[in-house]
Amino acid sequence: MTDQIDIPVPSIMDDLPVVDIGPLSFQQEQLWFLDQLAPGQQTYNLPAGLRLLGPLDIPALSAALTEVVRRHGTLRTTFTTQGDRPVQRVAAPAPVTLSAEPLPAGYTPADLVRAEARRPFDLATGPLFRARLFRVGPDDHLLTLMTHHTCSDGWSTGLLADELTACYTAATGPGGVAGLAAPVPGLPDLPVQYVDYARTQRERLRGAVLDAELRYWEGKLTGASVLELPTDRPRPAVPSYRGEAVWYQVPGEVVNGLRALAGGRRVSLFMTLLAAFQVVLARYTGQDDIVVGTASAERDTPEYRSLIGFFTNMLVLRTDLSGSPTFTELLDRVREVTLDAYEHQEVPFEKLVERIAPRRDPSRNPLFQVAFGLLPPRLGERSTTSGALRTDLVIPDVGVSRFDIAVNAQEVADGLEIWLEYSTDLFDRSRMDRMMGHFERVLRAVVADPSVRLSAVDILTPPERCRVLDRWQPVTRDYRRELVHAMVVEQAGRTPEETAVVFGDQSMTYAELERRSGRLARCLRARGVGGGDVVGVAVGRGVDVPWLLLGVLRAGAAFVPVDLSHPAERVGYVLADSGARVVLCTTADLPRVPAGDRDTVCVDSAGFGAELSAHAGDRLVETASLGSGCYLLYTSGSTGRPKGVLVEHHALATYLDF
Repeated sequence: MTDQIDIPVPSIMDDLPVVDIGPLSFQQEQLWFLDQLAPGQQTYNLPAGLRLLGPLDIPALSAALTEVVRRHGTLRTTFTTQGDRPVQRVAAPAPVTLSAEPLPAGYTPADLVRAEARRPFDLATGPLFRARLFRVGPDDHLLTLMTHHTCSDGWSTGLLADELTACYTAATGPGGVAGLAAPVPGLPDLPVQYVDYARTQRERLRGAVLDAELRYWEGKLTGASVLELPTDRPRPAVPSYRGEAVWYQVPGEVVNGLRALAGGRRVSLFMTLLAAFQVVLARYTGQDDIVVGTASAERDTPEYRSLIGFFTNMLVLRTDLSGSPTFTELLDRVREVTLDAYEHQEVPFEKLVERIAPRRDPSRNPLFQVAFGLLPPRLGERSTTSGALRTDLVIPDVGVSRFDIAVNAQEVADGLEIWLEYSTDLFDRSRMDRMMGHFERVLRAVVADPSVRLSAVDILTPPERCRVLDRWQPVTRDYRRELVHAMVVEQAGRTPEETAVVFGDQSMTYAELERRSGRLARCLRARGVGGGDVVGVAVGRGVDVPWLLLGVLRAGAAFVPVDLSHPAERVGYVLADSGARVVLCTTADLPRVPAGDRDTVCVDSAGFGAELSAHAGDRLVETASLGSGCYLLYTSGSTGRPKGVLVEHHALATYLDF
């Protein structure tokens, strides 16, 4: 064996395919467009390292790599434009010649893989597949294999390693390098190339077919909530995509329980894990409209399963966790969502983003910020042998995260390994450690009792529970049990001339606050408003808002804040659903108050001013109690109709005395 390789092209390379030019797949087009905006970023570099332990025949390795590149046109692809459209250009194959470079001083093999992964690709000039061989020691080499995501995906990384091993075995068999002949044992012929897939995809997904699929997704995802995960740092305006990857282990007995649970409910292990992780996300965000992305291999057609290329598509899974369902009920929901999504998995993610048209926020990925997947066994760290040579495939951490959080689980002999990538712009490692600890607690809880309601799942560890309940809580004490508006009236009696309200350069004393709110309360009573009623307050921020709210409370009613900048449909629904008997607004905003069976009062009108003055001397008897409704708030309505939540007086009094 020699380090410097200079061998003739094997005879199998005589019949080389000509250069092919074709359209980009939808997946390629998205990454090509992103590269036009920011050329040479490492975000979409796919790295892999092969640690080669044992006697290495470098000419045979070069011949093996040459054959793999010959078989897969995508490894010989670059991108250019024809007219105003991008196209992919597949070059004719050429020999790949490797030489063993010395390991640079101060570098470990992992350092080398990371350094190679950070070298940019030029999509126009290529090459978009790079291989380098380093000598770590006697009978110890590292082969780095770097591909741009436009030409490969995670599945393809495993194919590349498998084919290289098969070709190397053939090249070191009887006859040596000269004996490497097509077909290589164990490698199927490739009837199509990736550029053929791109042509087929473009032909199939267009016109009425594409529109029908997009309509399906539009109905599923319009109005989906953005996950508001707690972060350790403010979200930057533009993500750097810096990240870190860490491994976690779920014990075998838990995974066995999950498999049994999945089998009993006729769901997959992926669905079971996803449902449990969504429970964690719901607890972290306080939301029940949970949207997660997952990768779809897009390799259902048999001829694509052995083809290196960018087939991965992202599916958006939106699950409703409202109503505190049992975990088995959640599994039924997740199964329906997942199966429906896979029925419509061909729609390219970038086309989906165009159709849904979410509010563009450069700081976030569109449609989802958290990804979850279950990797097939071939994509983890593994070892194979070829004669006396042992090959270890390692997918390294290169310090990149395309999402806020991406969780990929993988079954191993002794349980489940979880490969978690997270944005270091947003999170500390300690938060991810806690999240994965909470994930395991959810898994254990649902294995122990699949009928447990989500609200009853205890995700806190004993030390965390002690910290929250003991160290972070003040000593238990009695709280003041008085009506808040009564406290304000009491304060006005003590300090009538003290300032009670300030807004900009406007202010109001306690005496004025008490006088105006009392007159409003009497006026509302005269209009028939009393205990159990609701009054809509549709007045923007200003010095008048406090006395309006206090006046409603002193009348014995509850108030519902109404934002007239919201869509008229929502405003009308809130007023109708709350049963508001009266709506307080300004003259300018009166046209935006939907018509209905209720009084509408312009608080800045001369007529209402006179009405208030007319009730200046009436006696005001308290009718509210601590158990009475104080105010009514409505949710965003992201999962359907907004839901109203009535807060009682005792809750507000306790909060203010906390």
